[in-house]
Amino acid sequence: MDFQYLAQSRIIDEAECSKILSALKGFHDHKDAIIAAGGRRGKKNVIINNWHIPKIEFLQSVVPNIRLNGVAIQWSADTTEHAHIEVMKDPADAANNQRYEPQICCHLDRMDKLHWFDLATSIREAEIKFCDPSEELEYESDPNNKTTELTINTTSELLKLINSVTPMAGSTTGRLVNYFYRANLLKQGSINAPTPLRTHQSSKNVAFHLSR
Repeated sequence: MDFQYLAQSRIIDEAECSKILSALKGFHDHKDAIIAAGGRRGKKNVIINNWHIPKIEFLQSVVPNIRLNGVAIQWSADTTEHAHIEVMKDPADAANNQRYEPQICCHLDRMDKLHWFDLATSIREAEIKFCDPSEELEYESDPNNKTTELTINTTSELLKLINSVTPMAGSTTGRLVNYFYRANLLKQGSINAPTPLRTHQSSKNVAFHLSR
């Protein structure tokens, strides 16, 4: 697992390459123990006494390829596949299986209008003022102005200040869960550990949480 996560990093230097090689070496050093314990099984739960898996042989070339061509994640099709789901599959599912192209275009157009309307109303409710430099000077010179000035330079800063109805790119509406903290509570036997017991930390960089 360490190998898989490290190899998918967006920034990989020579130190990270050494960690990837070390993780792969750790697997090869201990893979015989998995065979001895009967942990490798095939169809109908039949024990397999070898590691004749082409993909494992391929893992040997990951680090040399990273050194020659850069990080492997740049060649991933996940981004385009996700976009295909959002702009093709989901709108098609919302249609009536007739005239796909115009219905998909209409769906995307309406979703875009809802997105911009939500953004505009959220900014207005947050009382954020957008103006050019000349208007800003007149606003600051007003003696009745008692508001506190706040300069927003990036989109991420803006998204933190608004409360949109629909989640937007870069927003932090989702709640992040620290599974490493949960696993540590379980390891310590804390009464505050969440139940059912479904979280486990296998190494410094990897934590598992089973949904069911």
